[in-house]
Amino acid sequence: MIVTFLIVLRVFFLEYCNKGSVFVCGDFNSRTGLINDILPSDNLDRYIDVMWHDEVPNIPTRCSLDTIANRFGKLLIQLCYNTGLTICNGRLGNDRDGKFTFCSPNGRSLIDYMLASPNDYDKISNFGILNINEFSDHSPLVFEVGIKTVTEENLPKVSSFIKWEKDKVEEYKTKLNLHKNVMTEIVENLQQVGDANSAVKSLTDIIYNCAFEVFGSSRLTHEKEFNQTVKHNEWFNQRCKLEKAQFNSVPTLTQLSQNELKLVSALRRFIVAQEKQEEDVDKFLKQ
Repeated sequence: MIVTFLIVLRVFFLEYCNKGSVFVCGDFNSRTGLINDILPSDNLDRYIDVMWHDEVPNIPTRCSLDTIANRFGKLLIQLCYNTGLTICNGRLGNDRDGKFTFCSPNGRSLIDYMLASPNDYDKISNFGILNINEFSDHSPLVFEVGIKTVTEENLPKVSSFIKWEKDKVEEYKTKLNLHKNVMTEIVENLQQVGDANSAVKSLTDIIYNCAFEVFGSSRLTHEKEFNQTVKHNEWFNQRCKLEKAQFNSVPTLTQLSQNELKLVSALRRFIVAQEKQEEDVDKFLKQ
């Protein structure tokens, strides 16, 4: 199930990462040991398809008292590579040594994490690991996330646009026909009033509003989206640019058709069945 969970987590990250900061926290049942959770910057990344990191940020080295890594931990590290999220444990606040978060008769381990982008480290404060108490065998993770006060200056602006779609042409014609009498009246009144500017504006508004109802879309934009200069590594050539544009054009989970959603659901069921079969085989071999 952990494999399915990480796949779903990645899907949701890709859906929400463009809408704001993403923080993930909880029990991952994954031991990552001392594996580096961010791709190294010694020019090795020129040979790796890095999805989000064009520039590797300069962040503290992660520490961990748990030096063992299991299969799930390696999958979690791969998730970090694919999304740009990093492990806050052993790196931020009062947990600079990477304390254990789970204790059982079999020993101690670090399996509870907080994941965040290095660009959002400044939003996290007082991160730490509390002592285990009588209510759970897991140590609570504590932290504060700073929320910027929304003012008129930093309030997101709404950007609206129209994207023409051939499949919706008939719907657009139907919308326009509903305003046919109004548009005819505007043209007829033009001959009497003679105010061409007002008539053109009224007709344009009707045409635009009908088009926006059928083809239009809106999204929130921040000022930094227009002013921020994107930096790329020296290996980021035209081919990389085209491939990244192709990736960004892939529909998100909410944009998938019913058949595509069935495919994703079937893939998840297959992964669960495969994991169950692997577990059964392992148990049989150990008998």
